[in-house]
Amino acid sequence: MGFNLLDDATVLLHERFVVRQILQILSQEELVQGNLLDSPERQIRPPDDFCDTVLPVANNGVEFPMKRVDPLGETKIGPHGQLENGQKFLFNYFTLPSRNKNGTYFVLVRDLMQGLNCDKDTLEVDFLNSHPQLYPLNATPDELSLLKANGILGDSSTETKFVTTRSSFVLFGAAVVAEGTRLVDDYWETLGKEQNFSSHHRVHKLSFKTFDLVKLLKPAAFSTFKSQDKSYPSPDESSFDLPYTIINEQFSPEIREEFGRQFSVGQHIDVVVPGQSITGSLELSAQFKVPKYHSKNSFLQANQINGLDIPIEKHEALLNGINTGNRNSASPGATPHDSTPASVNTSFVKPPKQVSRMLSNILDSSINLSTARNTDEMNVISAKNSYNVADRGVTSQLSLNIDGWKFDGLPVFANDVAQTQDVHYSAKGLPTYIKSNLVSRLKHLTPNQIKEIEHQHDCIFVNVGLQRVRQLRNQKWTKYWQYKSGIPMGLRKRDKK
Repeated sequence: MGFNLLDDATVLLHERFVVRQILQILSQEELVQGNLLDSPERQIRPPDDFCDTVLPVANNGVEFPMKRVDPLGETKIGPHGQLENGQKFLFNYFTLPSRNKNGTYFVLVRDLMQGLNCDKDTLEVDFLNSHPQLYPLNATPDELSLLKANGILGDSSTETKFVTTRSSFVLFGAAVVAEGTRLVDDYWETLGKEQNFSSHHRVHKLSFKTFDLVKLLKPAAFSTFKSQDKSYPSPDESSFDLPYTIINEQFSPEIREEFGRQFSVGQHIDVVVPGQSITGSLELSAQFKVPKYHSKNSFLQANQINGLDIPIEKHEALLNGINTGNRNSASPGATPHDSTPASVNTSFVKPPKQVSRMLSNILDSSINLSTARNTDEMNVISAKNSYNVADRGVTSQLSLNIDGWKFDGLPVFANDVAQTQDVHYSAKGLPTYIKSNLVSRLKHLTPNQIKEIEHQHDCIFVNVGLQRVRQLRNQKWTKYWQYKSGIPMGLRKRDKK
């Protein structure tokens, strides 16, 4: 005697399986087979005479005997109605020694209907009449008490009907199996293949819970589906009229007249209207280069002398020590221990990777200044990226090369310019330095600090440049909307009166 209750974990796994399968086939009507809240329109048709409905003699008179079987289906269910291969039913099932001492498994008709997601208003009598291949059995008072005691039946039930699990599986196949798949979990697998079914065809009727989950995850693929108190409109029935009026720009008579005149003589010109040049993109990799304050071998040399965290003014002394040690090692009587200081590593160390912007991998590195589009934004950036006479007293041509570390790109005051002048920031956004103070500060920098400064200055260059472009585009959009509204372009707030 055994009582097998459907657990919540199995139900949860089954619901996830159904949602995942429906999302994969939702756009294919042949696989979906109709409304998701109904059973599939096309199902495997078993033979009309696969069982003898005249006399129930099989399994001691608890089910109709089968006249035709499917060899593949027989491998999926045992003779007493137990599923093979570790599969589970979507309902509670049990055995009754009073009916069959061999341990035949039964299922309540109402539990079978619940596993098939039948409508709640469907009566057991109507369900059994529509499926005459099932042989219903009435529970005796003792059997009712036994079912109630083991949680199969509610305490208030006074009568119930049940059928064998084997006959249920033969008739409904994968629809009564948790995570059931067409053909794989069907009894009539051979017939299913002959009827052009595949394992991707929908099997289960969706509950309202799983239907809402599918609709939430993929709402655009739905047609009209109606539930008990919900109606989901089809996109074809929805109105695509916007609730507000769209203003379409009309070219002025002067523009249309000029276009017609040029077109009449064979000159196909483009009509230029305000706002046309606002669109476009900025090639960051072409306009904003990461500043380099190092030469080709600066970091390599610093690595070889273990000087990445040593100020650059001390690198020359370390190099002299290495050269002196090498000469001593070449002279007679020199020992290996005298050739190189203990703190210096003369073995080759792979140089650090070249400094690059974090988003450089998504930028087009093939774009350069010569091929960039000649737009107002590009002109602003190009003009501001170079030091010019607008920055009074600022020069970048003074030599700031310190032992191979190149700081000539930093803006400094000219020697004849007083510090009190109101030139504090360069066009790129960096402060203007006093050369005499700057040189001593640069000598105290370590290679690792220089690498960090390159990244910091790169951020300043990009932010300042983009803000200037933003200001220019803001002016363009302001004039564009002024033109659209019919007021004079360039009008400012103080001129509105």
